[in-house]
Amino acid sequence: MSNEKHTEEPWEVKGRGFAIYRQGYYITSTQGAEGTLKHIQDTNRANAERIVDCVNSCAGINPEAVPKMIETIKDLIHEVEMGYRYDDRDPADVVIDARDVIREAEEALAGKESE
Repeated sequence: MSNEKHTEEPWEVKGRGFAIYRQGYYITSTQGAEGTLKHIQDTNRANAERIVDCVNSCAGINPEAVPKMIETIKDLIHEVEMGYRYDDRDPADVVIDARDVIREAEEALAGKESE
């Protein structure tokens, strides 16, 4: 991953639908779809909109933390499911385990490693 900082958010799609801008300044465009002219224009616009949606949705998130966040969310879901499946498990233990996983998710969001 480059050490160069990307253009700050929010981004938007302008023009004929495949140019991406921030506050009126051109960032990039999507090109390269194959097919009829209409298909190319529609695909390039859809690609540009997808890029802008992803960039704007991830504003402020450390991209290197995303895999850890996904892992901890899956762990949290597992902990909650396990708590509902087994009657012999103390509900307090489920809550403690879930809180541990939530703490890990919060650390991942902050870009820290769990201990």
